[in-house]
Amino acid sequence: MTASSRDFATEANLNALFWPADPEDPTSLPSIQVGGVQVFVYVDPCSASLRVSVHLDETAPELLTEKETVAMQIKVGDDDVFVAH
Repeated sequence: MTASSRDFATEANLNALFWPADPEDPTSLPSIQVGGVQVFVYVDPCSASLRVSVHLDETAPELLTEKETVAMQIKVGDDDVFVAH
């Protein structure tokens, strides 16, 4: 990791945004935005399962790889369940 990527990571993490669900709109969902990536994490009312939905529409250029993809690592506890570079 380069110094500039560490700087970007620090800035992105410090500027993360959280939007709770709107109590007046039962269809709204909680989300967090980091580095332009918006992640919704909520309990799906149909399946009663935890759902994670990642939206990459406004991804910061610093997160894009040469192939215009986003390197991602998803962990559950200490275990990697998804890794893409």
